[in-house]
Amino acid sequence: MRAVLFDLDDTLVQTHAASNDTWQKLADEFAPQLDVAEGELHAALNQARRWFWADPERHKQWRLLMAESASEALRVVMQQRGRPVDAQLLSAFEQRYTTIFFESLALFPDALSVLHELRARGTRLAMITNGGAWWQRRKIELHKLAPLFECIVVEGEFGVGKPAPETYLHALAQLGVEAHEASMVGDRLDWDVLGPQRLGITGVWYDFAGRGLPTERAGEPDRVIHALTELTR
Repeated sequence: MRAVLFDLDDTLVQTHAASNDTWQKLADEFAPQLDVAEGELHAALNQARRWFWADPERHKQWRLLMAESASEALRVVMQQRGRPVDAQLLSAFEQRYTTIFFESLALFPDALSVLHELRARGTRLAMITNGGAWWQRRKIELHKLAPLFECIVVEGEFGVGKPAPETYLHALAQLGVEAHEASMVGDRLDWDVLGPQRLGITGVWYDFAGRGLPTERAGEPDRVIHALTELTR
């Protein structure tokens, strides 16, 4: 492959782990203010989050507003419990969510070494990530990833996100490579494998959690990896 296109969340940065840590800490911190047990609030928030993100249209809208989506989850919990919605509390929750999340966010241990190795080999690198401009750029800046990529496509800046063909085609054009010369690496089959495959890009699924391919799926990845270092072997 002359080029590799990378996803960001749960491919280079450990978003899932950071999110779990954040919601646990939020439950511990805000339970006294809501007069509920920490475990009870954590369970209620997790249930609200699952409901919130299960709808594709809601997902598409709110992934551009991640901080605001956190306070929306709390709003759902408060409404379900018949509690008056406290705008000041929601604002404080949103701010703490942002602070704790970025404090918890870390790169996968092998991310930087793999990116440097690929660049040393002359491989062209791009990043394609869904989400809001500020939120995604904050992750990129926090971990000093921008200098390692020739092209970064952020949904909130570009105007559309994966799996829209324009996202991958723009990255290919910026790198000056054809689809058959590139791979896309990511943790989502729909966005990082199946979408690119329709254009002739090799789809590499990153099974970071070691759970294996889901039984019900719309297609097959060209390759499955369990560590980013497999890309350099």
